[in-house]
Amino acid sequence: MSWKIDRSVIGTGPRGEIANTELIEHSSRFGRGLRHVADGVWCYIGAGLSNITFIEAPDGLIVIDSGDCREEAAEALAAMRQHSDAPLRAMLWSHYHYVQGSAVYVDDAGGRLDIWSHIDSARLLAEVGAELGPVRLRGIVSQFAIALPGDGPDALPNAGLGPFWKDPDRPRATPGYVPPNRSIDGPTELTIAGERIVATPIPSDSDDTLVLWFPDRKVCVNNHLWPALFNIFAMRGETYRDPIERLAAFDLMLGYAPEHLVGVHGPPISGVDTVRTALTDYRDSIQFLWDQTVRGMNAGLTLGQLVEQVQLPARFGDAYYTTELYGMAQHHVRQIHAGVRGWFDGDAVNLFPLPEAEEAARIVTGFGGRDTVLEQARAALADDEPAWAVQLATYLLRLDPDDADGRAVKAGGLRLIAQTVPSANARSWCTTQALELEGALSLDGFRVHHLGARRVLESAPHVYVQALKVQLEPTRADFEFGVQWRFVESGTAASLRIRRGVAVPGVDDRDADATLELDLRTWADLYAGTVTAADAEAAGSLTITGDRAGLARYFDAFDHPHLATAVTRPRRV
Repeated sequence: MSWKIDRSVIGTGPRGEIANTELIEHSSRFGRGLRHVADGVWCYIGAGLSNITFIEAPDGLIVIDSGDCREEAAEALAAMRQHSDAPLRAMLWSHYHYVQGSAVYVDDAGGRLDIWSHIDSARLLAEVGAELGPVRLRGIVSQFAIALPGDGPDALPNAGLGPFWKDPDRPRATPGYVPPNRSIDGPTELTIAGERIVATPIPSDSDDTLVLWFPDRKVCVNNHLWPALFNIFAMRGETYRDPIERLAAFDLMLGYAPEHLVGVHGPPISGVDTVRTALTDYRDSIQFLWDQTVRGMNAGLTLGQLVEQVQLPARFGDAYYTTELYGMAQHHVRQIHAGVRGWFDGDAVNLFPLPEAEEAARIVTGFGGRDTVLEQARAALADDEPAWAVQLATYLLRLDPDDADGRAVKAGGLRLIAQTVPSANARSWCTTQALELEGALSLDGFRVHHLGARRVLESAPHVYVQALKVQLEPTRADFEFGVQWRFVESGTAASLRIRRGVAVPGVDDRDADATLELDLRTWADLYAGTVTAADAEAAGSLTITGDRAGLARYFDAFDHPHLATAVTRPRRV
């Protein structure tokens, strides 16, 4: 990003937010409320990042997705109840991301509701963040503007796929997860509440995504066509999303020839020709990025050259749904390269780069010293070249992270970038980092594992035992010691053996040096730090056998903030 910014694209939104005018105008597509799509089909938009869709089937209501919390789900259901008092018969998950309002619909159905999902949805939801918790949460906070103020220049215009992830005007967001009880594994034809449905698993931004076709209504509900260019690369960090796999969804939907296309994100699209054009263009924008990235790789282009060469044709900017209002094409090119080839682009200079601090020292010296670099960084910022200013300031901060002048220049450059890019993701990330550089917020709490008990309780017992392996500090773990967890209510076991600097997971360890016998609730509380081992033993919910001194050393080898004290504290007598 070496371009000189164009200040003419900067505008001010209704909350005082300063941003690219195209991004500010994008908010109008997420007007809050229930939209009537077709006979018996409604879609609630604007209460969160995703939509909640209702189908009034012959024998009752079907709801698709439930939003991110009970409050969001209740708002959508109340709006739907203004149009129908039909009983709720079933819920379908498009994928596992937006299901935390499910309990509201289960309650409305009298405590029993068929919840259909991909066979892997519950597992994916349970495992998300178990090992990658800190980096994932930090990415979510930065990408979705969780830490930004609700009003003023740094406020969020919108999140690209919806108005926001967390409503700044909602006082609380209460989770209401209910696990699915019906599964779909492969293309499936269903009849639910008298409604014919064809559910086809095709990956989108998650591997458990379902394309839902209602043939009698000519309505397709999907998580593939978004109100912005598809995010091959997720700035918050996700596994590789193979673009070629995703194309199958568009080919399938084009074959259906739907009259109405209802997205998990964004406004519905209606009209056979309009829907066909949208599906075709969206599909082709994804294939273009893949084809031209691979073409450039085959021609021997370096990664930097690929990013310069592979630009989306101007025609894709004619529609909002193929515009860079969420992610950015240049980042998707990098991700395709990484997914296909890995990080190395063929230029041997990248095989053995200097350590960052040493490189920074040599560059700063070569420029003439710290003051000269700072002067040039300030000049670049004043000349509306924020990317170069940020790069120069970063060299200073690699030498001294507390350099106040360097932090100020980098923060100023990031904020100017944020105010000009159309991408909601890039704006939120740059603004969040600017605020952290200025000392206005801290993300340090998202650099350590700190998890509430609820996540552990929603997971299989072994998940958060095995998640400890990525929290091992090898310099404190140059020994062998095995621990087995026995979960009494499920009759299952999990083990984790430290083996000279590596924590090796297993199901059973008959030679364990210590054993913890407990229920999942106790393990969740120990993991979250809300109870100590001494208290759990005194209450009879935990039994520790084996080498207690070795167990203390064992848990001290992990970076987990609670277990080193919670599990190893001696029992009170």
